[in-house]
Amino acid sequence: MSGGFDRAVYAYATEFKGTGRVGAMLKVRQPGLVRADDSITVVDRPGHGVRVRDLATGPDATQMRQLLDSGISFAPPSRPRHTASSNGQR
Repeated sequence: MSGGFDRAVYAYATEFKGTGRVGAMLKVRQPGLVRADDSITVVDRPGHGVRVRDLATGPDATQMRQLLDSGISFAPPSRPRHTASSNGQR
């Protein structure tokens, strides 16, 4: 792809994110066709009250505290990139 196309996509994504109208994060549970009149069922809504829009536009200190206090894991458990062997070598 050309660099111009990449820059245009990046500019569009940046502008779209800045509006805060980024929509919801959805998981596909069953592949298939989606039509304009299909319904969407919310099966889980975290109780912290922070919206995707808040994350896109930058949450404030209160919202960050709500997220931290919610107990939600934000990253997979990390592991060391390397470990020392029994003889001290990597």
